[in-house]
Amino acid sequence: MHVSSPTGATACGTYNNTATAQASNNAPVTSAQASTTVLCTGKGKVTGGGQVVPTQGGTASFGYIAQRKTDGGPASGHFNYVNHTTGLHINGPVTDLVILSPTSARFSGTWDTGCTFTVYMEDNGEPGVSNGDRLEVSYSCSAQPTSTDAPNQVLLHGNNQMHKAGANSPPVANADTVTTAEKAAVNINVLPNDIPGPVEDAGQTLTVTAVGAPANGTAVLNADNSITYAPIGYFNGTDSFNYTVCDNGTTDGVADPQCATGTVTVTVTAMNDVPAVGTINAPADAVKAGTAINTFSASFTDPDVSDTHTATWNWGDGGSSAGTVTETNGSVTGSHTYTAAGLYTVTLTVTDKGGLSGSSVFKSVTVYNSTGTITGSGQFNSPAGSYPSSRLLAGTATFTSVNVKYATGATVPSGTTSFIYSPAGLTFTATSFNWLVTSGGKAWYRGTGSVTINGVSQSCQFLVAALDGPSSTTDKFRIKLWTTTAVLYDDQMGDPQEAAATVVATTGPGSVAVK
Repeated sequence: MHVSSPTGATACGTYNNTATAQASNNAPVTSAQASTTVLCTGKGKVTGGGQVVPTQGGTASFGYIAQRKTDGGPASGHFNYVNHTTGLHINGPVTDLVILSPTSARFSGTWDTGCTFTVYMEDNGEPGVSNGDRLEVSYSCSAQPTSTDAPNQVLLHGNNQMHKAGANSPPVANADTVTTAEKAAVNINVLPNDIPGPVEDAGQTLTVTAVGAPANGTAVLNADNSITYAPIGYFNGTDSFNYTVCDNGTTDGVADPQCATGTVTVTVTAMNDVPAVGTINAPADAVKAGTAINTFSASFTDPDVSDTHTATWNWGDGGSSAGTVTETNGSVTGSHTYTAAGLYTVTLTVTDKGGLSGSSVFKSVTVYNSTGTITGSGQFNSPAGSYPSSRLLAGTATFTSVNVKYATGATVPSGTTSFIYSPAGLTFTATSFNWLVTSGGKAWYRGTGSVTINGVSQSCQFLVAALDGPSSTTDKFRIKLWTTTAVLYDDQMGDPQEAAATVVATTGPGSVAVK
């Protein structure tokens, strides 16, 4: 009997064989066909690295090299596998390799005490391209009978990368894990646990050549091959990104660098964040002393959505009270009654359950007393910087006909105010008044008027602040003129509306009376 098979049947694969029995006269008597599968136990090499989806869901990262250097010789290599969902970590040497076909292989090895693993791989694409590559991982631990984390775990699909053997093997990029705090960057050295490949590649140098983009942060490749990861905003949880590592190997003396893909998994721990308080809503118009104000409100946000909050209103008159917090829409309300006239700064503080606070300030609530009056006239030395069109300009300024008060039953004041700044060719006359506040010898009032500068007139807003000192030589006066686009004059440039007058009327017979 003679058995024939296709040429090269010692290669991996399944082949049809023909068997023919012949009589002595060489006439065929019978023939039959059968198939034979050749398992390659000769020298060979497979490598891989990437991510897959475990049977129970989530992600797992892997990297491996398995090889047999001589026909029939021992297999060697290493397999590293991390299930990020269950925490399973297989990390051990390869002890056997069987090439099943030109595109598939199975290798196995040991890890831990009494544990073994078996890996099936398929390379269905060009080197460096996943293109349907498949991976199946099984494991068993006889010394751990109480383990319930699937005694035979199978990984069937995912984002993996397979490479078959070449003269220069790709490196193995083992998975990296790192922990950092919310809003804190972390530097990651990914190369220490990566290997160039088999023993003969041990002298090669590895270089990180590219870094992928994490979903919830940034990853930047540094000159020393480390990677700096920074979470975005207030993100906390698990993030990941891939990186590419390449060797400097050669094939037959010719440069033939090979690359692999590694995965970094970052755990970002949560931190307590400061709540942010928005603009305070408060009355824009003046309010008569003794009137209850029930319209104070503000919104707030907190990146920590499970936080609870308390709020405190500081009313600026020495009093404070708790705010009413609505967690569902992040809002605070409050009410207060001012008993005395003044310009009050309101502060709202929101505190979370961890003790962190955020604040917002409103300047200012205007509270008036309808019995207040201000009268006076005089001069003061206008300092440099008071007139923006010519900041070095200084000289004598004159306020005249200051006479403002509330008429009986009126809710807005009336009266007269004029101002002259001769060095700038500026004259001003008030035409209407919004409010007047007097308190403790101090006065503030606002309104609209007409200003003329070098013969050109326009309407403007004005603010006057005055201090009735113990004598006519210690009275003080401030006036600010502005339009919607610019400040025209202010002898206390940059001071807020509620600032008291500080410029002394000393250059002439000045006198301010506040009641």
